[in-house]
Amino acid sequence: EMNILYYSKPQVARIMDTQNERIRTMTMSYIAQGSKETHDLEATSAVIVDFISVVIDRILYRDYKMFPKDDLINAAVEILAQYLE
Repeated sequence: EMNILYYSKPQVARIMDTQNERIRTMTMSYIAQGSKETHDLEATSAVIVDFISVVIDRILYRDYKMFPKDDLINAAVEILAQYLE
């Protein structure tokens, strides 16, 4: 898993930190352009990025018998679209 590589290989940690910072910054920029008032732009960005990461992890690494993966994807997109509209 990526967490194991992150903590065992400094060069992987640097790459992942750089990518995560870039994603967080781009997300903050997008949110700032929107019409919704945001109390804490950085915290909101972190929550959105974490939300997306968790959804991706669930899609890739868990076998859901309760509902199809497409339903999970559609629900995540709907939630994000409602917040970001």
